[in-house]
Amino acid sequence: MPYSSPRCCERLWPPEKGLQPGPVVVDAPDEATARFYVHHGFVEVPEHPLHLYRGMKDIRASQSWIPM
Repeated sequence: MPYSSPRCCERLWPPEKGLQPGPVVVDAPDEATARFYVHHGFVEVPEHPLHLYRGMKDIRASQSWIPM
């Protein structure tokens, strides 16, 4: 994964640029991986339970290391 460190969101959306990213979307390869993401607050798409999403604002609110 190219952006797996805690600073990934800072690199992708630097606070000084004022960007407002949309949801983070995950295509889980299997049910175990989907459960991992659900445990961390992602929501399943009802028609496709291996497709999950979570709003970046929600992620930032739950992680103190992500710049606001």
